[in-house]
Amino acid sequence: MKVHVVVVATSGNQRFIFASNKRRENVGASYLITRVEEGWLDEALRAVTGGGERHRSIIEHPVEIVTANAGGITALVREPEIGRELVTRITLQALREAPGLDVCGVVGEAVEWDGLDASALAKLIRRTRDMLPVAQMGRPGPQLRFPGVPIAARCLSSGLPAARIVQSTSQERPSLVPRRAWPSSTRSPRRWAAWRTRWA
Repeated sequence: MKVHVVVVATSGNQRFIFASNKRRENVGASYLITRVEEGWLDEALRAVTGGGERHRSIIEHPVEIVTANAGGITALVREPEIGRELVTRITLQALREAPGLDVCGVVGEAVEWDGLDASALAKLIRRTRDMLPVAQMGRPGPQLRFPGVPIAARCLSSGLPAARIVQSTSQERPSLVPRRAWPSSTRSPRRWAAWRTRWA
């Protein structure tokens, strides 16, 4: 039986968390990073394997989760297509729910599982992790996903291009306040995540 190592990791976490100077949004951004190894991984496992079990062995299951913490995932898969599907689903969730968070994943080369000891597995995981920076450099980062021109207004909280400008109702200091409009909600994902963390 052949197996592949799959590595998914976030980068630029400090920049993502502290892009805002509002503590509530810092907490929300931190929560969004933990979603990679929690909810998004569970949803991807359910979609790919039909079940969200993490503690299954690769011998009896098509996916085995080796580690899932600190915004990163290491897994073993039997088929490279399953690994690519996991990476695709997790990165798409990040694009939808946490724009600006840099999430990338790679699928390693096939190796024979029979006779693979712990040290050989560790080397294989290290080799696959070394492929991650190459994959990250080969695609545009989150800063290039939201290009703006000099005359475009920017969101005061996140720095991303504003979807509309709202006139301030204050009589003392009239000004134009850029705000970002999100589908079906006026809250940014950071504020929404902070609210969910607070009231969960």
